[in-house]
Amino acid sequence: MSEAAFRKFLWMELIGFDNRLADYGVGEFLLRMPVQPEVISILIWNTDLIHLHHGLAEDGPIGLKHCAYHARPRNEEHDIQNWTRFQLRGLVQELHHHGVKVFVSFFDQLMSKETQRQLGLPDTDEWIDHHQEVRYVDCNGRKTSLCIWKHVSDGTLYEDFFISQLEAFLRDYGFDGLHGADGYGHPRENIAHADFSDDMVGQFMVDAKVSCPTELALPERAKWILENKRKEWTDFHARRHAQFWRKMIAMLNRNGWDHAINSCWTRDPLEARIRYGVDVRLMVEAGVRRWICEANAAALELEGWDYTDVPKADDYRATVQRLKACCPECEILLLHCVKDGLEQYNVLHHAPTLMETDVLSLANVLCNGKRVLDGVTVCLADGIRKSEWEMFDELYGKAFAAQPSQLYYPRVVWSDAAHRREQEAYRYGNTAMNSHVLHAALLSHGAVLPAIVRLEDLPANGAGPLVVLHPAFFSADERQKIHAAADGNVVEIGLDGKEDAFTFKLFMNGVCQKECHAPLGDVYRPKDVYSWLDELPERRPEDDFLADAASAVNEAFSIMQTEADVENLRLWGYGATDGLFHLFISNRKHTYAWAHILLKKRAVFGQLLSGGFVMPPVMEETADGGTRLQFKLPPMGTVGMTLKI
Repeated sequence: MSEAAFRKFLWMELIGFDNRLADYGVGEFLLRMPVQPEVISILIWNTDLIHLHHGLAEDGPIGLKHCAYHARPRNEEHDIQNWTRFQLRGLVQELHHHGVKVFVSFFDQLMSKETQRQLGLPDTDEWIDHHQEVRYVDCNGRKTSLCIWKHVSDGTLYEDFFISQLEAFLRDYGFDGLHGADGYGHPRENIAHADFSDDMVGQFMVDAKVSCPTELALPERAKWILENKRKEWTDFHARRHAQFWRKMIAMLNRNGWDHAINSCWTRDPLEARIRYGVDVRLMVEAGVRRWICEANAAALELEGWDYTDVPKADDYRATVQRLKACCPECEILLLHCVKDGLEQYNVLHHAPTLMETDVLSLANVLCNGKRVLDGVTVCLADGIRKSEWEMFDELYGKAFAAQPSQLYYPRVVWSDAAHRREQEAYRYGNTAMNSHVLHAALLSHGAVLPAIVRLEDLPANGAGPLVVLHPAFFSADERQKIHAAADGNVVEIGLDGKEDAFTFKLFMNGVCQKECHAPLGDVYRPKDVYSWLDELPERRPEDDFLADAASAVNEAFSIMQTEADVENLRLWGYGATDGLFHLFISNRKHTYAWAHILLKKRAVFGQLLSGGFVMPPVMEETADGGTRLQFKLPPMGTVGMTLKI
């Protein structure tokens, strides 16, 4: 960890520097921010520069498409510049001079000749022009981006060619590591969408020891595989992706280079495997030790891409908890999406309160009593003014300042074995909402569940109240251990032996105080959804059942609950090592809102941590020894405060 108590990475393009200056603008850029970044990941957009790399004996332009994301023509400070190979190497050296490590990152995307002409770029001879065989072939036979698992025309696996080229590239330019981004860190295409070429289906049949009717043309071939061998197809992709990264991590480790890998399209571990064939545990076994978690709720809400019933902010609070629980040995950085000049969103300028909420909420969810996140990766980090960097670093400092020591609400239990059982039992298009979706749905109904705990780390007793999602996937021994650890204070919700109904059970001191059931509705989504923004086709109970469950959890086991507007207000917090209770509450409305919070303990106000207000909350003692707090919340924003309880 850095001196600032959080790790700080930046993700940016060459357009964020200036090749007209002797130091490429590095000195002035770093002086803008109070907290110096540990790592800067340079996005060269696509991999043609690596495919065609043949050493650095001679200088020459690297091409505009590598100097900015999709060769975007300008940023807030200047027009795109065509950097040379020697200048790129010089930039890496200059950043090293300032104590900053440099990673390289890239996508699997390709630029058509037509797009090159539209952008005024020269019609260059690219590696992919001679190797169309490594492009994705989707379920309709259309070629899309580059597929990292295929064979080159001479029979070599692309991964073997690419890793060899990348090794030379990293060494020659002096990079310190690799940032595995979209298309390499995880597949761009959903496994129901691609790749169904002879190459991939042939690999599938050998690897999975299955037979497929290869004489079928697309899309009939894709349809047959998905209807008859979907589980095997998913397992194959999980092994195939892990194989790629096993080779990559081995190469990086052999050279003493570091890595960071983008998590899979903002998905939790279960959905990453089901939809994209990315098995988090297999990736950890392959050597992955640092994830950059894509959990950019603010940007998605601004784009209008919040398609699901559960708000993205709730979805991602569950996601980061479950990712950490699945791979506790890994470091996790939040991909803090503040702006993108090509994709044209700007949370920094257009929704600063929403941006603040993202950081404060995701930095303060916990696994095994510790923060899930170790820091942030600012995306994209070019064109940000000094005053804005000061605001960022102040926000990060507040978000990561306190050290959790005591929880006043139940924890969700994670079991590796239950996770595997749920994966094995999953039937695409004909199953109940999975554990992650259930977790997020409870959060969206106001359940105070910002912490998760691994089953193996539970004590014999005294663990505090616990929540079990889908108890059907937990063995009898596991459930017994949970009840013993929680001293009989347990909530069980979800599948519990019946495939067509959810069960809710509330145990207090070992006695079931409440039990109710709800039938599952029909699947209401298309059978195959291709976009990472769409929900999986799953069956779920009525919202009233989930809302009642969330309310019952809070009333039984949480120290805090909202007394009004549960739909729009979210609560989280913890007792910290400074002896104070750190309370956060966010407002999902686009207008100011008044929060009415009930604490089940006497509380004395400390100080405001965030929210932009100076007035303390109105506080009133209750007859039963609690405290009511009333305070104003900013639109789409968060108020944080400390209390003595």
